Amino acid sequence: MKGELENHKCVLEVLEKLVQIQDNLECAASANETQSYSEGAAALLKVELLLGTPLDGYDDIQILQALQTECCVEKQKLIFKMNEKWKQMVTWNSSDSNSQSKSKQVSQLEITSGSSAMSELIGAMETLGILESTLKCFGNRLMEHLFKPCVVNSTATVKNTPGNVVIVTVNVEKNPVPPPPKQMYMNVLTIIQFLEKHFKELRIQDGTDFLSCIGRNVSKELLKLIVNDCLTPAIPHNNKDMTEFEGNCIEPTKAFQDILVNLKFIPEDDNALEDFVKNINVLFVNKKSQNILLHARDLMKSELHNTVKVSDQHPLGELAEKDAPSDKKSRKLELASSCQLSTDTFKLPPCQIR
Repeated sequence: MKGELENHKCVLEVLEKLVQIQDNLECAASANETQSYSEGAAALLKVELLLGTPLDGYDDIQILQALQTECCVEKQKLIFKMNEKWKQMVTWNSSDSNSQSKSKQVSQLEITSGSSAMSELIGAMETLGILESTLKCFGNRLMEHLFKPCVVNSTATVKNTPGNVVIVTVNVEKNPVPPPPKQMYMNVLTIIQFLEKHFKELRIQDGTDFLSCIGRNVSKELLKLIVNDCLTPAIPHNNKDMTEFEGNCIEPTKAFQDILVNLKFIPEDDNALEDFVKNINVLFVNKKSQNILLHARDLMKSELHNTVKVSDQHPLGELAEKDAPSDKKSRKLELASSCQLSTDTFKLPPCQIR
């Protein structure tokens, strides 16, 4: 009797668990249809926890395996719907403004959703563990289409429309010239402030600003690009330009870093730009030394003597014409005429070595 009671108790626990799983699966399916992404993600999380709890003696029953499969299907459906919704909220467009010559490249980012809908979507993505991959993809596109053109191309212009669109336009060039640091900082800040405008109300589950999450994915690469492709080439070659460089580069660099820290786009302990400013004198000396070495290398590779071709017909070589305009050639001609040599001078027998 006691054994039967224990058996019935176990059966009731299994049935109760199956009912909970089924209810949550139905809730997830309904939430998916009504775009209640947070509710659907929470329901699927409960299902995974229930399925992950072992049931002594009942782990191999077919209905649990079927429910496991249904949970996976509903999860993939919800993830697909959320990714599609993200693409509707965050729209990218990259095209040639002049299709004939393809002289300009236009990249456009549009954010069209309110903070409440975006907040729910981000929360659901985090619950299902896909937020980091979404942020990584978004960060890669930010770098490729918006930030990088502003850092490496002096023709880049950034337009922040009154609506929800930021547009970066650059001339297509084979070897683009980096912009002055002030211009570059202004363009990059315009993009970051656009992101801050639309994401400032958003937080993830631990309370971290969503803009900080974006910065965590792109700031390291962005600052490295700024230092290597814009600031370092801007270092002058001589001492007289260093004062102007300090006003146009060093001070704006410090202000730029302070703004990024205040926006929480980079952490306070990120020293990439600060290290550049501290080492500017060392970098200046290194660049100056490198230029001297390059000049010395070119000098060593250059021809140090002027030569003439000697032949049997002209053993003294071809002399300069009398009407040659160069002062140096005229002087050589004068010296050559003052002491004429025999036409047989320097005529030597052919080499007999075979």
